[in-house]
Amino acid sequence: MTQMSDIFPEMTVEQEKQWFAEQQEAHRLELEREKIEIAQRKAVDHYIQCRDCGAFVQKWRWVRKDHPQAISQGWRPLCGSCFDNYDNYP
Repeated sequence: MTQMSDIFPEMTVEQEKQWFAEQQEAHRLELEREKIEIAQRKAVDHYIQCRDCGAFVQKWRWVRKDHPQAISQGWRPLCGSCFDNYDNYP
């Protein structure tokens, strides 16, 4: 008799392991895709300085100049230390 999953009652333990493996692989691929996208960013297309202190921000924090909210609401990136000074970031 096959043992049923404690998490997903409709699955067997083997099916549960397979499902988790698939989810983990999908997550790994998404992270890899995101790393590639960030690496391909060009400074000329992004706001790259902190809106509060003017410091250069990490590449993953850059805001595209043509982003609708950057245009309409003036979105600019924040460096880590300035970000910590806010309760939330609009």
